[in-house]
Parts: sequence; C-alpha cells; structure tokens
Amino acid sequence: LTPGGVAQLLGNWEYRDGEDGLERVRAWVAASPVPLDAWIVEREQLDPLAYAQLWVRDGGSAPGGDDYARLVGAWLDDFADRGVTAVGFGYLLLRRATGVPTLARYERMPQPIDHALGPHLAASLAAHDRLAALTDAQLAASVLHVAPDVTDARHHRPGEEAPTVIELRQGAGFQRALVVDPGLAALVGACDGDLAVGVLVAAIADLLEVDPDALAADLLPRVRELVVTGFLGFDGPEPADPAG
Repeated sequence: LTPGGVAQLLGNWEYRDGEDGLERVRAWVAASPVPLDAWIVEREQLDPLAYAQLWVRDGGSAPGGDDYARLVGAWLDDFADRGVTAVGFGYLLLRRATGVPTLARYERMPQPIDHALGPHLAASLAAHDRLAALTDAQLAASVLHVAPDVTDARHHRPGEEAPTVIELRQGAGFQRALVVDPGLAALVGACDGDLAVGVLVAAIADLLEVDPDALAADLLPRVRELVVTGFLGFDGPEPADPAG
C-alpha cells in the first residue's frame, strides 16, 4: 500500500488450540513492515465440519457423491493435524498509516446488515483521523449532532418510572445496538447541533448531581467511540484548543 492507501478484503482466519482467530489476525497486522490501520470484523464462525462441507460442495461435490466423504475427511484430517477448532469469516479493512495514532479495531458483529458498508467505513476513517488530532478540550468545545438513523429504546419494569436498560440503536452502518447509562443517553439525546459537548456535560452533571470533571472524564472517551461508529457526527469546522 502507498501511504494512506486502503485495501478492503474478505477473509477467513483459523482458531487453533484455544488461540483466538482475531488475535491471530492482530499478529499478522503487527508483523507488517510498515504501520497499518486495521479494522477487522468477524461476521460468522463455523466449526471444522461445516467449513469443510461448505467448500467441498462449492467445489462441485454433492453429499452422497463418490468424492464427497473422502474430500470432507481430508479437510478434517488437516484441521485436526493443525489443531484447528473453528474458522472465522469476515471483513478486513487495512490502511497504510500516515502518522496519526493507529486505528486498531477487532470486532465480532454477527447481526444482519442490509446495505452497503462503503460509505460508512469511509466516514468512520475520516472521523477517526479528525478525532486523533483533537485534544479532550477541543472535543469538549465541539458541537455534535446525533445521526438521523439512531433511535433510543428504553426498557422499564412494570410500574417503575426509571428505565432498567437504555439502548441506542443504529439503522445504518453496522446497525449496532449499545446499552448505555443515563449520562451518555442524556448527552446523545442533547446533541442537536446547538451546544458544545462540554456545555452539555456540565448541564448533565448538574442534573445528575455528580462532579462535572469526573463525568467528562467518563463520557469523552465514549463520545469518541460514538463518533467513529457513526452514532454522532461533527457540526462545523474543528474548534481551536481552549488551552491555547
């Protein structure tokens, strides 16, 4: 890859004798002679038999055919010899890093996705790069808006006013569902493109009767995650650092 160049691939990775498949991919990225941003998403995991049957059928041998059992057996013997216990399927996004802190996301997301991911991945990379250049003070001075596809679901016990579970659900991107606490839910709900994040955090701290600095230290890292994953977005240009 040239500096800033991106590769997007489908891939498989083996789980071997208790060694996690995504950790094996992490080791491949770490072994690169040039720094790489990596966003790896495991969408599915198959046991050795199901994986072997998939590819033997794909090669044209049907169950009950003369070669089917022999070929499946050869796959299983090979997996057993190497200690393979499962095979993961998923997406690999790799980018040759250009100086900002390296992106390293290794996730399992088996939920259904019913649309193309290209625009979401491009926006997430851009958000990561912008956030990498922002101090916490600059992030607090930023104005954010909640994405139009995000909804809020609250679960209540019968007769109780306060919700026991609050979920943020995403209709676009990877269609994530996140369980959040009242502080983060309040912040996301207030991100309407009007007030800066820091002003909102101070108001929520007053409402919850907690220390505003402690609340900011808790919320700002999670705000960064919500921007990268597309729940929140920036309004306007990058703010100046209040510290000068």
